[in-house]
Amino acid sequence: MEKLITAKKGTSLVDLLLALTLLLISGKFLVSGYVTHSNSQKASHLAQNFDSMYKEISKAHPQNQEMISTAQVRTTEMTTARSQALIQGFDAIPDSYIQNVIKKYYKKSISEFKMPIRYLKTPATIELSTTLPPKAPCTDFALQLIKTSATTITINSTPFKTGNLKALNASKICSASNSRGIKVTATFCVPIPGTKNC
Repeated sequence: MEKLITAKKGTSLVDLLLALTLLLISGKFLVSGYVTHSNSQKASHLAQNFDSMYKEISKAHPQNQEMISTAQVRTTEMTTARSQALIQGFDAIPDSYIQNVIKKYYKKSISEFKMPIRYLKTPATIELSTTLPPKAPCTDFALQLIKTSATTITINSTPFKTGNLKALNASKICSASNSRGIKVTATFCVPIPGTKNC
């Protein structure tokens, strides 16, 4: 939890909590280390309200706009652990690295580059998935993820355990995918305090 969001201008945890406090004033959310519902309920409408929450954060911190606009929340229910995982997931891929990939290979602004976040069955596990365009450096992209807390990295349906650098130096996988783009997925496990699910 030392560095949850790294934006272009150095947005920190303090900035994030400040933005979330604005929502607390309106009575929509409660900030207590991580995001929870104001009544501590496991309510599905919390997930539906995440889009508006990020819009409020972007208004309070315009420098975060590009990073926030890449996120799409796809879930029907939200628990405290999943909310915590969502926040940590934003730091999975450095913002600067994404920008460089977009400028060099995709020819689009970062706001057009979608990074879907899909929740899995395990409450504290998230999957961060992105598709790189043809001729993008898929191996290099995966190596960036190795530096994070990702437990598994998948390149076009081929999984690699993190730490296996030799396996990730898989030029055949990358070159075979360059004609249609490369899908890179990283799985993260966020421990819930008091449990041993990671």
